[in-house]
Amino acid sequence: MRTLLACQRLAADDTAVLEGTFALLCDLHDHQRDHIWGYYARNLAGPLWLHREEAQVDVLVGKPPWLAYRN
Repeated sequence: MRTLLACQRLAADDTAVLEGTFALLCDLHDHQRDHIWGYYARNLAGPLWLHREEAQVDVLVGKPPWLAYRN
């Protein structure tokens, strides 16, 4: 985890929070209590990533949650 976070050049405080969150998610997964937390973590990580100078975008396109892709 530390190697992955080091590549992102995050502040030490942010790294500590993400490491703690990852450890908690692993614990929840081990106890089969992780049904919503992956979704929650992805939604928290997106704004952090977009905040970085080199990750700025002009337009953000997404699929509304009420639309489902089915075969």
